[in-house]
Amino acid sequence: MFGKVFAVGAVALASIALAAGPLNAAGEIGNVHLVKVWAYGTPTDGSQQPLYRADDLFADELVETVEDGALHIRFLDNTKLRLGSSSKATLDSFVFDPDSGPGEMVAAAAAAVRSPGATMSTTSHGGICDGR
Repeated sequence: MFGKVFAVGAVALASIALAAGPLNAAGEIGNVHLVKVWAYGTPTDGSQQPLYRADDLFADELVETVEDGALHIRFLDNTKLRLGSSSKATLDSFVFDPDSGPGEMVAAAAAAVRSPGATMSTTSHGGICDGR
């Protein structure tokens, strides 16, 4: 009896783990650190949503701010992206590449973020990319 209950419990836990797995496999790459006024995210499914502090962000998501708005993002490797007023950025592999080492994406970000209000920095290497 105990063996059957244990086996059913193990299968249930494995099912839960598999169900939660695709969320990370779908490309979670960081989260919102700060929002000033309003900011919006549009995942690859095309459904624009307002962004709030601690919201998860995903690969290839479009993020944008309103006039006088700001958005600070912290990626999984602790690098940061800051968008200023009326800015947009697509969080693709030019902005954040989980397979690169810390700081390697800073130079690529200058070309990827074509926004007058964008800044990017890393705390571990002190590098800053300011799009203004």
